[in-house]
Amino acid sequence: MSGDRNAPPAKRFVTTEYVRWSDIDYARIMRYSAYPRFLELAEAELFRSLGVQYHELFTRFGISLPRRTMHFDFHGPARLDDQLELAAWFGHMGATSLRFDLEIRQAASRELVATGQMVLVCTAVEVLEKRPIPEELRALIAPYTAGQGRG
Repeated sequence: MSGDRNAPPAKRFVTTEYVRWSDIDYARIMRYSAYPRFLELAEAELFRSLGVQYHELFTRFGISLPRRTMHFDFHGPARLDDQLELAAWFGHMGATSLRFDLEIRQAASRELVATGQMVLVCTAVEVLEKRPIPEELRALIAPYTAGQGRG
């Protein structure tokens, strides 16, 4: 989950969230299908911290960021009412795509629960065709970006 081999480490955005009743399964642990909620929550909150509400990607920048891939590695359980710490950053920024990385830890013990990432592709809102990431957006997310390239 690290950035590019020679890239400087990215600043991480950190927020917390609780494991909710709807997140758990019969075994009383967080079910695998609940993890995307935490990934997308961290993404939306990182953008909000930069002064960009998620809907502004469409209205202000004229783009959408559909998901190309999403991946998780599970390291330990999370249970109902556990407070989780979500540390998020962009592991790579290419010309038309971003890799969003996430580390989920137990807030109290700092025990690693899961790591995840998703690749977002920048598209025009109306036609969903690939387009370059707008320069203003690139500048806003640069502090939270480990690697920048042409991909």
